[in-house]
Amino acid sequence: MNKPATLLLTLVNEDDIPFIQGVCIGVDRGAWFAEEHRLPMTHVFGDFDSITNRQQSLLRDKYSDHMILLPTQKDVSDAEAALRFALEQGYQPITILGGIGGRSDHFYALLNLLVQNAGVPISMVHPKQMIQALIPGEYEIAPTHSYFSIFPQGEAVITIENAHYSLQKKTLQAYDTLGLSNTWKDGKTVNLTIHQGTVLLFLTND
Repeated sequence: MNKPATLLLTLVNEDDIPFIQGVCIGVDRGAWFAEEHRLPMTHVFGDFDSITNRQQSLLRDKYSDHMILLPTQKDVSDAEAALRFALEQGYQPITILGGIGGRSDHFYALLNLLVQNAGVPISMVHPKQMIQALIPGEYEIAPTHSYFSIFPQGEAVITIENAHYSLQKKTLQAYDTLGLSNTWKDGKTVNLTIHQGTVLLFLTND
């Protein structure tokens, strides 16, 4: 399926714009960012506690039929509500912008959402970073960044080839940090095989 969508979260900025794919779904202050930068949105989500009443009113006037106003006190975050909606609408792949660099607890919650939906092509993207949750299968990791790191979410068995630190059917346990800060060998594409388990893949620059 190729029906891409991008969630614009609170911390989205001008440097993120080149990473937008498909339709935009604005989330809280990310919706106002999209409006300011004339980025069309299919839907607007949030409790809008991070924008002014005037800004919220302008968004409501423009997106009255496509605005999902959430209560301030709720059991899911604005980002989770928007992601659930995007998945229900069949959007894939999904890019999340503006989720890296703010409150650590919100960032951790976003990582949990990636893991909960592992196997669905969802990427959390920043100009210097990209994060995905991967399930068993074979993957090619192109040398697009300076480093890559792999962290198991529970027990996982992985093989890494064409990397500075290669592994052959290595069993990793939850919270294992062995996969931290690996690099590509001679600029070759890394071959990652996940034999068992779910992992978080981080691509990062300094």
